[in-house]
Amino acid sequence: MRIAIDPLNLAKSRSQWSVRRWDAVDHSFLAMTFDDAVFQHASGEGAGYIEYDFTAPGASNAPLIVSARLSSEYAYGAGEKALPSEVVVSLNGQEIGRSRVIPDNARGQLCRWVVPAEKAGALKLKAGGNVIRFTVPASKDDANGLSIYSDAIGIGEIAVAPVTSAERLPIVIESAEMGVPPFTPPATDTAFDVRACARYRTLVNTIDGQTEDWCVFVPPGLEPGGKAGLIVYFHSMYGKGDTISLSSFVQLALRRNLVVLGVSRRMKRDEQPWPYIPLPTFFAAVEQAIALVREEFAIDPLRIYSLGSSMGGGPSLQFAATHDFIQAAAVIHGIEMDKAYRERLAAVPVLIFHGSADEPVPVTITTELETALNELRGTIKTVIRPGIRHEWRYLFNPAQTLEFFAQHQRRQASAGTAT
Repeated sequence: MRIAIDPLNLAKSRSQWSVRRWDAVDHSFLAMTFDDAVFQHASGEGAGYIEYDFTAPGASNAPLIVSARLSSEYAYGAGEKALPSEVVVSLNGQEIGRSRVIPDNARGQLCRWVVPAEKAGALKLKAGGNVIRFTVPASKDDANGLSIYSDAIGIGEIAVAPVTSAERLPIVIESAEMGVPPFTPPATDTAFDVRACARYRTLVNTIDGQTEDWCVFVPPGLEPGGKAGLIVYFHSMYGKGDTISLSSFVQLALRRNLVVLGVSRRMKRDEQPWPYIPLPTFFAAVEQAIALVREEFAIDPLRIYSLGSSMGGGPSLQFAATHDFIQAAAVIHGIEMDKAYRERLAAVPVLIFHGSADEPVPVTITTELETALNELRGTIKTVIRPGIRHEWRYLFNPAQTLEFFAQHQRRQASAGTAT
C-alpha cells in the first residue's frame, strides 16, 4: 500500500491557524511559484493545524511509514525569533509521532514517522474517509508555524525550469510489509539552526546611554583570523539587531562563507512613539560594529554588502552610497533614501524586491529610483511581485540576492572608509 497526498490539496475549511502578523493579511495556505524560483507549499503561521483527507485500501497490520517535507516557516523566510516548531502528526485522530522542525532552508526537511505493526491496526484505516493532521500546538513558547512542501528548489539554487518529478515530494503513507528500511535524509537536507551561529556585540545607544545587543552570525568552522565576506543587514521596524528575521537567508549566506551582521536603528521598543537613533549617530555605530567584525576576521574587501528591509531599506542604500567598501546592496520594499545621495549610489549595484500592492511603502519609490539610477548609468535590478503587499516573505529571494552580490562589484571599488 502506498498513498500519496498532494500537500496543496488540504482540507482548508477545517485547517486553522493563529495568524500573528501585524498587518493581519491572510496568507495562510498560500501556494507560491515565483518567476525565478520554484516552490509550492501549504503554510500556516503561529499555532494551528493542517488537515488532509485520503482513502486507503483498508486496515493494515504491517508497520506504516509516513513522510513529508516540512519547515517551521514560509518558504525562504523565518520569523524574528527564528524558533523551531514542534509538529505533531496524527492519523484518524491518533498521534503517530512528532518532530522538532527548524526554520526553512529553501526546501524544507524530509521527516519520517513509523507506526509499529501492533499500533497500525488501531488507526482504523478504511476504504472510505481518513484524515491526517499536522499540528503545531499552542504553548508558552512562540512558534513560527508550518510549511508542508510539494515542489522545492535545491539549497542556494535558482530554478530556471520546473523541478523534475524526482524532486517532488507528496505526503506519503505506505505499509512496510518487508520491514522498515533505515532512514537516510537526502544529502540536500543539511539545514542547521542559525541561532547556534549567533554571537552578540553590545553597543551603546548614545541617546540615553542604553545598551543595545547587535548580533553577528558566523559561518560554522570560521575561526578568528579566518577569511570571509560580510553582509550588513539593516533591520525593519519589527526587528532588532539581536533577533533573526531572515533565518533562511542567513543560513544560505553562512554556507557561502559570509558573516552576517544585524543592525537596527530602532531603540527602546516599549516606548510609544518609538525613538530612533539619528542617522549620523546610527551610521557611526554601524561603522563601529563593522570594525569589530573586521578585527576578529579577515573580511575580504571585495565581498562586503548591505541589505535592508522596509525601514532599513533607505538607510542601507544611503550607507552603501557613502561607504566605499560596500560592493553591492539589496533592499526588500525599502523606504526612500535621501535623494541627495542618488548620484553616489549610482556606483553601487542595487537589487530591489517590491510588491505592486504595497501600501505603507508604495512601489513608485522603487520605480522612481530605478529611473533615476538608469539615467545616472547605474546598475539596478528590480523584482516587482504583482499583487503582493508589504510582506517580505512573499517578495524576497535569498538565493537570487546572494547570486547578485557574487556577480556584481562597485565601480572603482576600494577597501577605504567612508567619506
